[in-house]
Amino acid sequence: MKDMMKKMKLLAKNNTTYKVGLLQTKAYRILHQNTTLYLNELEIGPVRWALLGLLCEFEEGIKPSDAADILGVEAPYVTNMTSDLTKRRLIKITPHKVDTRAKLIVLTPKGREFVKTTEVFLREKMKVHLRGVTPDELAGYLSVLTKTIDNFESEEK
Repeated sequence: MKDMMKKMKLLAKNNTTYKVGLLQTKAYRILHQNTTLYLNELEIGPVRWALLGLLCEFEEGIKPSDAADILGVEAPYVTNMTSDLTKRRLIKITPHKVDTRAKLIVLTPKGREFVKTTEVFLREKMKVHLRGVTPDELAGYLSVLTKTIDNFESEEK
């Protein structure tokens, strides 16, 4: 364990901010390009995929404005996406149970099945890009990303 800590400290010490930036940028581009390529096989883009995945977490549905905030896009873009996904019968728009002026975006059973099969498909495709990465390393990476986002969001308040 001490050996590992020494290596980590040495690694952190020798990585300049520009090297870290280049590493992040290159990894992001590779992952994003390949994810987009794989999703294109299913005729869906990354943001639409993110919206469908998000809807799995909000079983009762989510307001388009809330979806836009979470996805980091403008509300009109969500409207555009919902139109396309509704035509594909992956989502439906329903009235809000409390606020009669508001609408909710909800996954359809077909949408739920699409998310399930797409998740399996993407995980299988992405395995090659994560070869040699242990589950603990991946969990650590995701933890760093989450904490970084949380820190930036808390600064904005």
